[in-house]
Amino acid sequence: MNINLRMLSVFFFSLAIGPDSGPLTFVGKTPGKIVPARGPNDFEWDPVFQPDGYEQT
Repeated sequence: MNINLRMLSVFFFSLAIGPDSGPLTFVGKTPGKIVPARGPNDFEWDPVFQPDGYEQT
């Protein structure tokens, strides 16, 4: 069975420079796919997510 499991990894980071400043928010998006687990398994879903254009998770 060949299943195509596409995924989009989305990361949000917000930072307030000081008490009188509004937050700065950054968004990162990385398209990829779910693959059989490989490599170190000590960071949540990292061993099963392979970004597009890369051979490593």
